[in-house]
Amino acid sequence: MDFFVGQFWLLVALVVVLWVPGRMWVLFLERKKPLFSVVEQIPLSITLSIVVVDLVMIVLGRVGIFLDALSVGLGIFFVSGLLFFFAKREKKAKENSVSPKQELSLLFWIVFLLAVVIKMVYLVPNIVPHATDLGHHSYWIKKIVLDGKLPTYEERDITTNDAGNYIVGEAEPISDFIIGEHLTLSAIAIISGKDVVSGFSVTALFVLHVVTLLAMYALAKRLFERSSHAERIGVWTLFFFGVLYALGQSQMKYVTGGAMGNTFGNLFIPVAFLLLLFAVRRCLVGAFISALFVIFMLAYTHHLSTLLFVFALLGIFLMLAIFHRGFFPKNILPLLRSRSVWITVVSFLCFFFFFFTPSYIRNMAVEQVVGTPQNEEHLGFSFLELGRAVGESRAAFGILGLGFLLFSRKMRRSDILAILAGWSIPLGILIVYPNLVRIDLPSARVANYMVFPLAILSGYALVLLVERLKRFSRSASWVCTAMVLFLVVSVSYGGFLDNASVMKKRSDQTERSLEVFSAAQYLHDRVSGSVTVMHDHINITSGDAWIKTFFMRDYNYPFYRAFLFRYDRATDKQEKCTMYVFSEPDSSEAKKCIDDLNVGAILVDEKIDGQQFQHFGDYWKVYSDPFHSVYVRASDK
Repeated sequence: MDFFVGQFWLLVALVVVLWVPGRMWVLFLERKKPLFSVVEQIPLSITLSIVVVDLVMIVLGRVGIFLDALSVGLGIFFVSGLLFFFAKREKKAKENSVSPKQELSLLFWIVFLLAVVIKMVYLVPNIVPHATDLGHHSYWIKKIVLDGKLPTYEERDITTNDAGNYIVGEAEPISDFIIGEHLTLSAIAIISGKDVVSGFSVTALFVLHVVTLLAMYALAKRLFERSSHAERIGVWTLFFFGVLYALGQSQMKYVTGGAMGNTFGNLFIPVAFLLLLFAVRRCLVGAFISALFVIFMLAYTHHLSTLLFVFALLGIFLMLAIFHRGFFPKNILPLLRSRSVWITVVSFLCFFFFFFTPSYIRNMAVEQVVGTPQNEEHLGFSFLELGRAVGESRAAFGILGLGFLLFSRKMRRSDILAILAGWSIPLGILIVYPNLVRIDLPSARVANYMVFPLAILSGYALVLLVERLKRFSRSASWVCTAMVLFLVVSVSYGGFLDNASVMKKRSDQTERSLEVFSAAQYLHDRVSGSVTVMHDHINITSGDAWIKTFFMRDYNYPFYRAFLFRYDRATDKQEKCTMYVFSEPDSSEAKKCIDDLNVGAILVDEKIDGQQFQHFGDYWKVYSDPFHSVYVRASDK
């Protein structure tokens, strides 16, 4: 019975946090006449809900109100009620009371469900949380839930004092985390009562991942809304974005919670472009201000997504100046004349710099990415490597689609070329020639953002090719059908092959994660607070990042042995204490580390590291499972 009650409250929390405020916002935007189709309303409602929830929690936390189910729930319903009240003050015209007609073709449902199934095939056996990135984020989510306030992002690491002894240093700020990554999931946890070590976070992020597919379909279709092929372009965009290479490269991590900031950013970016498209094409101030809210909260959620979104906007403005000079005075200038827009912008600037400044600005993290790239992963890709990173089919058809737009006189005069070229070309330059812009970013991560415009360009290219084939072989329909099938099969081969290779995951990953959680609970219950716990990250990789959520003593606790290359980086692991303990436990360096820090319990992979601790007389085995063992110091047993 408790299980069903828990699932009921989780469902309530998901609806309250991810639907209610955003749906009221959409009603407010449509208070005079319907604007959005049903498919557009879904990603808009969910994204705007996240914006509302994050802002409510930041304001509550900043003014000192304890963040619990009552305060968070009342804050959400207060904003939702205001939006609903103002939405109903103005009645819609009777002739426009029905939402724009949206006919979803059979092909759409086939492609969309195929994309969802591919991701579910990977998700279902991995529903037990284990992703390292999500484990790190879950510490801060749980900290918000337990403390009832906004977290201070900092950690304590091992260092040495003037006497050369190992000590735990003072707390140092962390710039890797941003508040917006944690507020939405912490709100769900607060309202539902769910523990972070459960499937709720993976489920919520999977919902966002699926909604991103709808956002891309809606954006592509709205971008080509004046074309008779808009529906097919939207469907094939969904095909290239969600079916082919659906789990390729680091995107596979999004499905189970890895790269969590990217999951939010991947939803915010197409939704922001969709709102901007509505605003500039129809001169809608409300849609423009809503887009500004989404962009504003993107800056509080994921700095890489924000930076690359700004690059894309600058590229689009440049392309509009080249190909569509009349667009700015006709479509953008009227929006900038609105007093509401400038009030919103000034309010955002005051909020950002004076009320609550993101940690990456306070810690001057921006300076770390400005300058000549240094790391090997940041030096850029060749064109061949770029093609592999974004998917060969997407790269080939994306370039083909860009060529079709450039050589079409009609398209050169529209805003479509400026938007897609301005979106894709700057990202391509940033990936292939990072030295030109002097920004030190991981090339593979940037390549993931180029998938967005390339998917739309690929969908456009494929539809245009099919139309050309139809004209060419009008007298022989079977020839056209055969050529189209051959084209689709050729395009699909690489993407499906990539999906198949990614899904070959270690079959015991879920079992290993559950055993890690059991061992962590054992350590939490049996080890006193004065004793230091360590674990190995090299050989325990399934779920080990979640161990910290059982102790909640510090983001960096328990201390762990990292991958060995990190100890060679001057800016990474600046101590070798943890490396000695696991690599050479009988050495003088390891013994000094153990004595100085009072290391009383160690969690290791039994098959790989168990033997050396069994022969190391200072430690006794007190706990074991099929994969791991806990060794405690004899004097602390």
